[in-house]
Amino acid sequence: MNWDAFGALGEWIGGLATIGTLFYLAYQIRQNTRSARSSAYQAASSSISEWTNQVASDSRLMGTLATGLTDPDSLDDDLRAQISMQLNALFRNYENIFYQWRAGAIGDDVWEGWGNQIRRVFWMPGVQLWWPTWNEFCHRDFRAFLENTDKPEREMALELPRAGG
Repeated sequence: MNWDAFGALGEWIGGLATIGTLFYLAYQIRQNTRSARSSAYQAASSSISEWTNQVASDSRLMGTLATGLTDPDSLDDDLRAQISMQLNALFRNYENIFYQWRAGAIGDDVWEGWGNQIRRVFWMPGVQLWWPTWNEFCHRDFRAFLENTDKPEREMALELPRAGG
C-alpha cells in the first residue's frame, strides 16, 4: 500500500467517526430534552399538588373553597377575598401547566386530563364571578383557551361518592 491509500483509509475512518459522533450527540440532545421536559412537568405537577395539599389539609378552608366555587354569593366579603387569592394561586398553576403543554413538556395524552379539569373548574359559578376581575393578569393565549371553550356537560364534582352509592 502506498501513502495515498493510507491517507484515503484515514479519511474514510475519520468520516465514520464523525458520523458516529453526530449520532451520539443527537442521542444526547434527545435525552437532555426529555430530561428537561420531565423536570418542567414535575415542577408544574408539584406546584399544583402543594396547592391541593394546602387546601385539603384545612377542612375549614376546603369548605370555604367548595362554597366559594359553587355558591359564592353566600360568602361574606372576607371569605370571598380569601377564595379570590386561592383561585389566583390555582389559576397561576393552571396557566403554567397550559404553557408546559404548549411547549411540549406535557404530552397530549396527559394534557387531555388537565385540560378537562381546568375547563370544568373554569366554568364553576365562583370562578365565573371571579374571572372578570382577574383575567387581564394572565396571558392572552391562556385567556383565549378558557374563554373559547364551551361549558362542559358535566360539572366538577367536589366530593367523593359514598361507598355503595
